[in-house]
Amino acid sequence: MNSKELKKWLAAQGFTFESRKGGSGHLIIRRGDRKSELPMHGAGKELGTAWSMQSKSSWD
Repeated sequence: MNSKELKKWLAAQGFTFESRKGGSGHLIIRRGDRKSELPMHGAGKELGTAWSMQSKSSWD
C-alpha cells in the first residue's frame, strides 16, 4: 500500500489531514484528539505492510 492509498482509506474512516509546516513531505492525520504523521514521499513508493497495518490498528 502506498501513501496515497492509505490516505484514501483514512479519509473514508473519518480522518482529517493537515500539511506540515516547512514542506517536509508529511501530512498530519487527525481523528478526535489523536494525531500522527503520514509520509507522502513519492507516488509509487510502498509504505510497507508492517507500517500500514500498524497505522490502521493503532487507531481502533
